[in-house]
Amino acid sequence: MMRKKIGIRDITKEEAVWPGNPACQGCAGSLVGRLVFKALGRNSARVEVASCAPGFMNIRVPSFYSPAFEGAAAFLTGLSRGYKLIGREDIVVAGLIGDGGTVDIGFQGLSAAAERNENIFFFTYDNEAYMNTGGQRSSATPFLARTATTPVGKTSRGKMEDKKNVPMIIALHRVPYVATASVAYPEDLMEKITYAKGIKGFKFMHINAPCPTGWGVEPKDSIKVARLSVEAGPWNL
Repeated sequence: MMRKKIGIRDITKEEAVWPGNPACQGCAGSLVGRLVFKALGRNSARVEVASCAPGFMNIRVPSFYSPAFEGAAAFLTGLSRGYKLIGREDIVVAGLIGDGGTVDIGFQGLSAAAERNENIFFFTYDNEAYMNTGGQRSSATPFLARTATTPVGKTSRGKMEDKKNVPMIIALHRVPYVATASVAYPEDLMEKITYAKGIKGFKFMHINAPCPTGWGVEPKDSIKVARLSVEAGPWNL
């Protein structure tokens, strides 16, 4: 049976994030967090591990944090199963995890949770490096990109490996829902979340979120850069 299409008008006007946060100016990741939990609504719970996100998210839903960088999917799994034990499968257990905690350090647990089809919603805000520790390269860093550990100079030309295609890898686990999104297209992002949050099982969304500090762009241009990434082709919706 076809699911009813959910449009932008079906998304609540209520904000799940309190005004003000200590994020860097122009931080697209903080805007991703606002949009994600606005679309999920108050009937959700948030999990964070080491990343920029624990600092920039002042949120109205139950929040859980672990310093274990690699533990996001395991933490989400435990919380989801705990809610199930008390009869609260209606609560959407969601993680807003950086690319390091997804594509590198956290990938083993992510793959395992996807293989088991755990009932969680895993969001990756992808700023393409370990920005909270100084902008070191990750598997999400694109080919030839300059980072703190892949400099551009006489003997180095940036990162020499391609960006890992995590959405395709997760899709190969045969999970119920995989999507990409961009902070520059908020209606598309929130419609996808509102549609998917009612699906039982493992759900994954990979979201482009430029970091002005790490990327060396003006804070006012974060959304412009994200939009250009889609229009020029490096980021596919």
